[in-house]
Amino acid sequence: MAAPRPAILALDLGTGVLKAGLVGLDGSVFSSSRAGYRTREDRDGAEQDPEAWWRAIVEATAGLFEASPGVEVVAVAVDGQGPTCVATAADGTPVRPAITWRDQRAVAERDELAAATGLPVWLLGILPIALWLERNEPSAAVRVAGYLAAWEWVACRLSGSMASTVSAGQGVPRGRRIPTGPASA
Repeated sequence: MAAPRPAILALDLGTGVLKAGLVGLDGSVFSSSRAGYRTREDRDGAEQDPEAWWRAIVEATAGLFEASPGVEVVAVAVDGQGPTCVATAADGTPVRPAITWRDQRAVAERDELAAATGLPVWLLGILPIALWLERNEPSAAVRVAGYLAAWEWVACRLSGSMASTVSAGQGVPRGRRIPTGPASA
C-alpha cells in the first residue's frame, strides 16, 4: 500500500461561494469543489447565515476525498471575505446573522473610530461593525463572547477554539500612540 500523500485542506469563504481544495505541499491541486450560500440584502444591510457557510463547507468537501484517494490532510487553511463580523456566543454559535463587508450600517462608527485613533479605515477590521452592534442591538450584544471575522468563525467551528488573527500591517504603526480615552489626551 502506498504512503498517503500529504495535503492541505484549503477553504476560501468568498462573498457568495465557498471554494474548497486539497492542495499538495508542492502547491499541486489534487481536487477542488465549490458550494454557494445566500446574502440577505436591503438598503444598507448585508447579512449571511454562518451556518449556511458551514453547510457549504460540508457540501464542498464531501467529494474532495473521493476525487483524491490516498490523501492525508496535514493542515487546514481558511481565508475569507472581510471585514465580515460574526457575533459569537461562548459556545461558538452565532448570536445573529453575520454582518458582511458589504453592509453599510457601521459607516458612522468606522469614521468615528478612524478619527479617534488616526488609523486608516482598513486597519479597523470588524471593530466598527462590532461597535454598531453594541449600540444598536444590545439584546444580541449581551450574548456575545467574541466578535470574529468570517474565517475566524470557521476556524472556531473546526477547532472549538475562539481566536482572532492579525493581518500583516494591521498592527499599530511604530511610534503611533492609540488614544484610550480622556486621560490620554
